Amino acid sequence: MKLQCAQEALADALATVGRIVSAKTTLAVLSNVLIEAEPEDGLRLVATNLDLTVSRRIRATVNLGGRTTAPARLLAEDFPPVPAAADETRFEIDAAALKSAIDQVAFAAAPDDTRPVLAGVLLRLDAAKLVLASADGFRLSVWTVLLPDTTKQATWVIPARALVEVARSLSSAPACRSPSAEPRATVRCTSCWVKSRSPAG
Repeated sequence: MKLQCAQEALADALATVGRIVSAKTTLAVLSNVLIEAEPEDGLRLVATNLDLTVSRRIRATVNLGGRTTAPARLLAEDFPPVPAAADETRFEIDAAALKSAIDQVAFAAAPDDTRPVLAGVLLRLDAAKLVLASADGFRLSVWTVLLPDTTKQATWVIPARALVEVARSLSSAPACRSPSAEPRATVRCTSCWVKSRSPAG
């Protein structure tokens, strides 16, 4: 693997995906970042803790493509497979509006996974609006975002920490698309996507 990319872009991408890297895990490879380089697609970094997966793509001149993890003591093929995006439900939303909505509701979710569903945020797509709601048993927060006219209806519960990662990524993303299907939900932006397993319970 041989490539060139901007140092600032690489540092920013590592900061984005590195926030979910497991410090303590029985699977050593989960402490690594998957690095993929292709001449056509540039450089992609992926990290996962099995519940939450974050991917970030940056521009790079790739002379020789490849796939590995860092630190390089482990083979890339041992990295857990990155779940493919599902297409059952897809809608588009303004990135700034989504970031604002997440900021308004994520704080009210439970801070731990004792009751996983309370650590999540309910997203309900209904006609021309998206409703986000969270509650930790003491607080309740609800926020509604108006969408372009659509007849689609769907409901997801996404861990609040996954949506916080989405909000951080949206600070520099001009547009956002949310293709989702149970049991995982995905938010895809220009150069970054976050995929999360829906909580049970």
